[in-house]
Amino acid sequence: MQVYIFRVLAEEEETFLREIALSEDNTLLDFHTILTRSMKLDDKQLASFYLTNKQWEKQKEYTLMDMEMDDYTVEKQNEEMVPIEVMSNVHIGDIIDDPKQRMLYEYNFVNPALFFISLTNIIEEDDNEDFPKILHAEGNIDAEQMGAFDDDDEFDDLMEDGYDEDDLRDLGFDSDDDYDDDDYYGSDSFSADDY
Repeated sequence: MQVYIFRVLAEEEETFLREIALSEDNTLLDFHTILTRSMKLDDKQLASFYLTNKQWEKQKEYTLMDMEMDDYTVEKQNEEMVPIEVMSNVHIGDIIDDPKQRMLYEYNFVNPALFFISLTNIIEEDDNEDFPKILHAEGNIDAEQMGAFDDDDEFDDLMEDGYDEDDLRDLGFDSDDDYDDDDYYGSDSFSADDY
């Protein structure tokens, strides 16, 4: 089974980082669920993933739910020329065609938060492993403005308790890796162009 390792950075919070592993059989809905819960956010809020090119230009949209195609939606889709599908129908392995695939994730269209996602590694894993998994988490966004979980246990349950150095090395991470902000942001401030 192929496993895809994604790095997620937030537009508004430069200390935010998530490393998430998903199997080829996981859906974008699985990605949405583990990502929102890792931030203690309500996973029922409207959200979309966008496949992008290397310049972060949207190529295809994947929405949380099937939006009825009202006149506004049809007009927007025609303006942007971005095809739309539903997250739950799309498996990760079916949309990755670039070893450096980039995506955008937009959460909560009323108080939107934008995240930059890049594929960092593809590895082979045993079929008996369960995915998705959070491999690393740093920082957070202002969850109170976006609909936070009330129960911290839900977040704690998502973190993988049993990872040791061999497990991380097998997933493509060196045990000596440190997660210095400069490694990810390149300077004191984050820009999508640096990503």
